[in-house]
Amino acid sequence: MSSNIFQKNEITWVNITQPTREDIGYVKSLFNFHPLVLESIASPVLHPAIDDYGDHLSLILHFPIIYREHVTNVAVEVNFLITKNTLVTITYRNHPTLDELFNRLNHDEGLQRQLLDGHTGKLVYGILDWLLDALISDIDFLEEQVTHVEDKIFEGTHEAIIEEISNARRDILDFRRITSPMQTVLKLLPAMTEKFYGKEIVPYFTDLLSSESRI
Repeated sequence: MSSNIFQKNEITWVNITQPTREDIGYVKSLFNFHPLVLESIASPVLHPAIDDYGDHLSLILHFPIIYREHVTNVAVEVNFLITKNTLVTITYRNHPTLDELFNRLNHDEGLQRQLLDGHTGKLVYGILDWLLDALISDIDFLEEQVTHVEDKIFEGTHEAIIEEISNARRDILDFRRITSPMQTVLKLLPAMTEKFYGKEIVPYFTDLLSSESRI
């Protein structure tokens, strides 16, 4: 278990990895989350989702970790428990990209001014934008793999080419299998966040769809 807490400008971000019963109890103490939300964070779920409970939102998304060393890729679930002033993110294994942003926010005052603006809306947007941008770098890696395999085929270099084709195919299928289901949920965010935060937040979550369209 690992949990970190960041607080500034009356906004709190709690980032929890591998939650324990104590963590769940702490989350209960933060806000009167709906029992279904608390049930959903007890263990990983298979599908992305977004639910509106009036005074809080629950968002579940899955992000691929595509390894460059040709080892088994993984899907990391990120749960977002969203209130106007508190954000809880929960993962069941380490997500280096999310942890990097949390650590950066702790030390980067410019980023704090950018994301901490009256409520959690811009913070949620900033996290999603950061995670989606990381997926674009994965796409670049996958394209490089395909180009490398194609070059070997055209050059007549067939040594170990079957293994390389297999690795590239697996990485592409893993990426699509994990990211495709979340696209429907991302398209719901502008309307749901407008209802929750107000019209001024809509351009930010609409902007996420431009990143989503590249995935």
